[in-house]
Amino acid sequence: MIMWGRNAWTMGIVVLLLVCPVFVAHCQLSKKESLKERLLSELKRERELGYKKICEDGFRYPVGNSMDYVKKEQNQLLRISGVPAGLALLGAYSWSNRESIKKLRDRYYPKFRYNLDDYLQYAPAVAVYGLNLVGVKGKHDVLYASKAFAIACLLNSTIVNTMKQSINVARPDGSNNNSFPSGHTATAFMTATFLHKEYGQHKPFYSFLGYSAASAVGIMRMLNNVHWMPDVLVGAGIGILSTQLAYAVADKIFTPRRRMEPEANPFRIINNERQVFFIVKTGVANPVSRLLTGSDGLQASPGFVSSIEGGYYFKKWLGLGVQLNVSSFNVNSDKLYLDSSISHNIASVNTQAFGSSYFLIGPYFNWSLPRRWSLTMNVNGGVSLGAPGAITATLKRDNGSGMTQELSRFTPSDAFAWGVGLNIRKRINKSIALGAYANYFNNRPYMQVDSFKDGRWETDIHKMNLSLISFGVSVTAFL
Repeated sequence: MIMWGRNAWTMGIVVLLLVCPVFVAHCQLSKKESLKERLLSELKRERELGYKKICEDGFRYPVGNSMDYVKKEQNQLLRISGVPAGLALLGAYSWSNRESIKKLRDRYYPKFRYNLDDYLQYAPAVAVYGLNLVGVKGKHDVLYASKAFAIACLLNSTIVNTMKQSINVARPDGSNNNSFPSGHTATAFMTATFLHKEYGQHKPFYSFLGYSAASAVGIMRMLNNVHWMPDVLVGAGIGILSTQLAYAVADKIFTPRRRMEPEANPFRIINNERQVFFIVKTGVANPVSRLLTGSDGLQASPGFVSSIEGGYYFKKWLGLGVQLNVSSFNVNSDKLYLDSSISHNIASVNTQAFGSSYFLIGPYFNWSLPRRWSLTMNVNGGVSLGAPGAITATLKRDNGSGMTQELSRFTPSDAFAWGVGLNIRKRINKSIALGAYANYFNNRPYMQVDSFKDGRWETDIHKMNLSLISFGVSVTAFL
């Protein structure tokens, strides 16, 4: 396996493959109006404004409005490249933490084995043709959409397979060396963007469903232990970029027989924020209660928290969203009670971190502020799933040659949980916002604790307070 750290050119290859096609599209394949629409637009402008030529191809632009056209082209470039480039950067950032993320998977979901992702990756594309079949028309006619989709498939497979064969990253399960990037995730986001292009701009809820399915595919690829997190993030970027470029190419060389404009929708853009949103958060988790009840002296210390959120604003200030959150905080065992029969033989004590995963749903509130700032608040309720763990001791060398012995086991139960959060963010464009957040999660599960005391194992059940306060940074994508 060619390790990332040993191959200094790997990230260069990723950036070139993701970014260079964008500049090619900007220079050669930028989206323009159809010929008929352009002629009508020019005729109208000729009656009202003077014209001058500003480029060698003879295309005429209004005097005084050339900068508007340039800004439009720059915005188009940003729309095509912004999200894929951001995902590529997140993939690069997460590479050094991929082993730690895999350990979380091994602890929380060690037996996860489902092949739904093999089929779910095609669901958004099937939805496009299914909707057309039952008479729900998309933005373009079926033939034009099919041509654009074929180009997207060609671009997606070429980029993914080229990178797989040239980079040679081993899969987490060690089955082969073509882990990077994730082909399933790339296909899922390619088809989700296809659905977004045809129906999401008309009814954004289609985009929410499509990208939710694509996100589920990416998460399942990691839970199935066949991909690292960077594989999934970069794969998602490739899929989105492939469809965006495909439509730029199709608009250059094909003319659709039908191009439906979105219906008037007062909530299509909400204070310059689009209706469908996805949020990625990462930060520090601070336990509310330091001393863990019934744990014989264990004390909690700050850890980490990460979450993925998605939702839909059906009014300009109110929406509904779901949240998947994974938190873990370290445990200090310095004051742990040790059984006198074995304490003199112990060299050190090792304690697994306490952690929980949350599946929550609830309302999201939005307040727009000046200078492209906004404040959001969410109130969610759902279920928390705790991860089992253990406390082990490393024995002194003359009492087992460094062997380990289990001192205690803890098994949390599933429990009702709720949370409230604030997120202040600033839009850097219409699709991306960066921000800072603070969350509170209330989680009080019952914990079965099996401890080795007085030379024998004892079982106790306690209600523990695993509530936490977290704060960190957030990235929001609007669709």
